[in-house]
Amino acid sequence: MTHSTHTISILGCGWLGHPLGRRLVEAGHQVNGSTTTPEKISTLQVDGIRPYLLRLTPELETAEAASFFDADVLFLNIPPDRTANDPVARYRTQVRAATEAAVQYGISWIVFVSATSVYPSAGQEVVEDDATPHSERARVLLEAERVVRESGCDYTILRYAGLIGGERHPGRFLAGRTQVAGGDARLNLIHQTDAVGVAQAVLTQEVRNDIFNVCAPEHPRREPFYQAAAKAVGQPPPTFDAATPRPNKVVNIAHLQECVNYTFEFPNPMQAVT
Repeated sequence: MTHSTHTISILGCGWLGHPLGRRLVEAGHQVNGSTTTPEKISTLQVDGIRPYLLRLTPELETAEAASFFDADVLFLNIPPDRTANDPVARYRTQVRAATEAAVQYGISWIVFVSATSVYPSAGQEVVEDDATPHSERARVLLEAERVVRESGCDYTILRYAGLIGGERHPGRFLAGRTQVAGGDARLNLIHQTDAVGVAQAVLTQEVRNDIFNVCAPEHPRREPFYQAAAKAVGQPPPTFDAATPRPNKVVNIAHLQECVNYTFEFPNPMQAVT
C-alpha cells in the first residue's frame, strides 16, 4: 500500500473483518471498524481498531458517518439477509447506501466481499467470467457487485469460497449424518488465515478494478475431508451414498495467482483438519 493509502474502514468486523483489521493495525495502518452490536465495541478497541456502531437497516444508520468514512479504502463485508422479504432489493439498498456514503466522504476505493455461489454447480471448472444469476443468492450478489462497480470508485471484488477455520470448524457440518450425497464431489474452501491473508495482500498491493476468486488451490473430495474433519473434533464421521451424485464445480484461482502475490498457508483444506 502506498504511503498515502493508510486508513481503511472495514464495514462488518465479524469472522473475516475483525482478524483482517487486527492484521492491518499490526502492519501500521489506521483501521476503522464497524459492528452492529454494542458489546463488540470494546473487543475492537483492544485490537487497536477504532470502533463504530453502524447499521444498514437497509439505509445507513450511524451518528458517525463522517468519521467512519474518512478513509482511503472501504472494505465492504456484509452478507445478504436471507430472511428478508425481498433479499435482492434489501441487499442492493444496503450496498448502495454504503457505496454512496463512501463516495460522499471521498473514499476512492471499495473492496467488496462476494462469494463463489455466483457460479452454478454444473460439473465444470469456473473462472471469474462464468458468473450467472442462476439462483436467488447469485442474483443478490451479482446485483450488489454491479452497484459497487458502478459507484464511481475504484473497486475490487473478492468472491470467497466456503469459509472454514476459527469458530467455523468443518468437523461439525456433516457429523453423524448418513447416506450423504456426493462423496466424490470436489470442495471449494478457504481457511480463515488465507481469507484474511488474501484480503490483506490485495489491500497492500493495491490491486484495483478487478474481480477475483478466493479459494484454496486444492480441492479435496467431500467424503475423506468431512470424515477426517469430524474425527478431528471427536464427532462421529458421516457416511456417504456413492450412488447419489451431487452437483459440483471447481473454483479456478489462476487469475488471483497471476495478479496478487500471496502464498497460501493452507493450500489443501485437508491440512486444516488433520
